[in-house]
Amino acid sequence: MGKAGKALKQVLDYYNITQSKLARGLGVEAEMLNVVTKLYIVIYSSPIKGENVNIS
Repeated sequence: MGKAGKALKQVLDYYNITQSKLARGLGVEAEMLNVVTKLYIVIYSSPIKGENVNIS
């Protein structure tokens, strides 16, 4: 499991929801969730330090 998959699993476990329920809520196929998660990680990571940026 890659970085995106691990991040997605942590979020799903934390909120106690299934991958298919999240996919339905987002209007995407369940298989696309890792792609969406990976894109999110790439967009919100620091190119200098390689760490996640606090966006709150």
